[in-house]
Parts: sequence; C-alpha cells; structure tokens
Amino acid sequence: MRDFLLWMILNILFLGASSAAGPQQTQSPSVAEPPESSNKVMLIRFKERCCFSMQEAEGSVFGYSRTKVFRINAEVSPLEIVRLEDKRLVGGSIGFGSWWVSSGKGAAAGVQRLDLKTGQELAHFSIPGLIFISDGSVWVADTKSRLLRRVDPKTNQVTAQLDLGISHLWYAIWAGTVMFDSGSVWVMGKHGKVSRIDPESSRSLAEIQLGKTSNIGSHMAINDGSLWVLDEQRAWWSAIVRMDLNANREIAQIPIFGSSKGLVAQDGFIWALVGFPVYGFERGGAEVLKVDPETNKVVGKFPIKIIGEPRLAAGDHSLLVWEESGLGHTAYRISTR
Repeated sequence: MRDFLLWMILNILFLGASSAAGPQQTQSPSVAEPPESSNKVMLIRFKERCCFSMQEAEGSVFGYSRTKVFRINAEVSPLEIVRLEDKRLVGGSIGFGSWWVSSGKGAAAGVQRLDLKTGQELAHFSIPGLIFISDGSVWVADTKSRLLRRVDPKTNQVTAQLDLGISHLWYAIWAGTVMFDSGSVWVMGKHGKVSRIDPESSRSLAEIQLGKTSNIGSHMAINDGSLWVLDEQRAWWSAIVRMDLNANREIAQIPIFGSSKGLVAQDGFIWALVGFPVYGFERGGAEVLKVDPETNKVVGKFPIKIIGEPRLAAGDHSLLVWEESGLGHTAYRISTR
C-alpha cells in the first residue's frame, strides 16, 4: 500500500511540473509519402461464378465461364451475352471484329470464328485447341498435339505451324513460359534458357540464358529492348529480372515478396502480379506491382482481394485480375495510364 501511495504522489508532482512548463511540443518523424496514383481500380462483381478467362476488347471487358460469355462495363452489371448450347467452352478470345471460341464437346468441337455483332459463324477450324490473340495474330495451341498454329484473320487460313516440343503447350502459354511478341515466339526452356523463334521458318533467332536452372513459376514480358522475367525463388520471395536483349546480360534484379503469378508490359511500365501464402494477409490475397523501367524500381502497389489462384492479363490501357478457376465472384480492372 505504501508503494502505491508513493507512486501516486510522484505522478501528481510530475503532472504539476508538466502543466507549469506548458504543453510539450513533440515532433513527428518525417515520412516520405508515395505520390498519389493515377491508376484507378474498378471492382467487378458477378452474381454467379465467373471467370476462368477475361479480356478487354471493343470497349468492354469480357469474362468467360464454362458455358457463358459476359460483357462488362463500368455503368452496368455484367450481362450474359452468349450462351453456348451442347458444348463446353474451353477457351475464347476477341479480336479482328470476331469472337474466336474454342469448345471441347458437341458437333462444333474445335475453333469457331463468330461475328461479334450477330453471332453468325464465319469460319470453323477442326482443331481442338485454345486461342490466344497476341502480337497482331491469332494463335491456336493444339490440345491434342504439341503444335502451335498461326491463323491469318484476313483469309482464315493457317499460315504457320510450329512444333515447339512442349507437352501441354496450351498450359505453357497460359502459365507464361511461352509468349508472342515482336513477331516472334519466345519459349523458356526447362533450364532457364529463353529462345526467340521465327514462326515462319521455325528457326531460333536468339538464345538468352537466365541465371536460373528452372522455368517453373516464371513469366515473361518484352519492353524497350529488354526481356523482363518474373522469377519465383524461395520462401514466398520472387524477383523481377531485366535482361538486355542486345548484350544478352542481366542489367537489373528487383527482389519482391510474394509468389510469381503474372507479368505484362503496358503503357511504358512493367506490371507484376504476386500472390501471398494466406488469404487475409494485411495487403490482401495478391498484389499488383508497378515497375518504372527508367529507375528499375517499384513505384506503385495495388492490393487485390481474391480467394484462390489470381491471373493477370493486359487490357485496353488496363490490367485485368481475376480468380482463374472460374469459381470466383469478383475481378479487378486497373487503369495503366
């Protein structure tokens, strides 16, 4: 009891002295606030589960579920615009004024080219494969063989056919170890070597050796003479590696927390998608990072609340992020300029 009374007396004396001296002026530490981002984020909500794939074209965002295609814009809720009867949608893309739809079942199994306004069939390809529209071409990754075919949208004819020697080629494209850019097909091999292949001759134009021994968890992008690779490393850490294509050497490496999920070059910046080990992490289930090629530094971060495996794609001056299983109810659109 005596100790308690002594503690009370000392506190009263201290408070009295403080009051007489006037209020104490405390100085907050100087913290540099990041500049306010001009990249706006739009949350898209679905009433039902969607989507295993998304893209932006013709002024709208499109989401693909297994039997439906949804059209989304900022003013209205997602609208069902196409329902595929008697077949299961396994891939789709919009480009050159058409829907390119890949279905795995039914009489029309294969790839169909449909008029974007009327839905009328313009062409049919008896190729069981997934469609990727990139670098000004239509590419079909055959799901039954290792062949990659390029289709001329003007003539609806196959103009190139490559055997890249990759099993499950469609998955390699989906996962980011095969990409299309600058008129070439870029392939990352199992031991970290990237080959640039001419689709006309199937000849390797260049080879870039990365400082790694595996292609698992890697994604690629090309920007201003550099090859950028989002490389998954260890213990939920990754790195964005920049390779000079002319000198064939590494010129920058940016360590980041999170597992590698996607990488695109858009509007002069590099955009990386990383995932975190537990949903509910303080920054969300995933995060989009904005990298400035002038400084090789992260200049923006965008938290993404997604349960499951996130997926990233470039849109029309935008990025799309969604949950790839097709079981989610939300997606995000981030402006890139």
